[in-house]
Amino acid sequence: KIIKEMIGRVVSRCGRMWMKRRRCVSKMSSSSETLTKGAFTLRSENCEVLETPSCFHENILKQIRSSKERISLASLYFGTGLKEREIVEEIRRACKRNPELRVKILLDHSRGTRKSPSDGTSSISMLTSLCNEFPGQFSLSLFLMPQLWSESASRIPARWNEIVAVMHVKAYVFDDTLLM
Repeated sequence: KIIKEMIGRVVSRCGRMWMKRRRCVSKMSSSSETLTKGAFTLRSENCEVLETPSCFHENILKQIRSSKERISLASLYFGTGLKEREIVEEIRRACKRNPELRVKILLDHSRGTRKSPSDGTSSISMLTSLCNEFPGQFSLSLFLMPQLWSESASRIPARWNEIVAVMHVKAYVFDDTLLM
């Protein structure tokens, strides 16, 4: 019950924009239901809780395979491990299979550019090959939090700047399916 309440009251500026075509969004009612600005309602029968990281990973792969028009991912970072590499390869296959598919990825600048201590790769280095391979289909963007725009903030070393601010959105859109 608590999870259903939390899902029903997700507050996200981007959510309104991305949720326009989402099948499980019900029309905002004019009843006594009070919602926070930027919230959207969902019907619980249209929601599924993914209980493990493996379930989440498998669901992402399944959604990539079935996407026909768009994939939009917004996240703190992408990662550089084997599971992330598998996702990159699945996106590559999907773009090759369907030239109409548009893929947009938005990551936090600070975390997205952070290099892995083990091999020096970053989320950005994992994804740039897709930018080069599919320039009209794939776009990668970084969001630098406004608190880090100042000259004084630019002097804060990498990793430490994440204490000041990060974009911590986790929203994944596959055609008309939202995964949060």
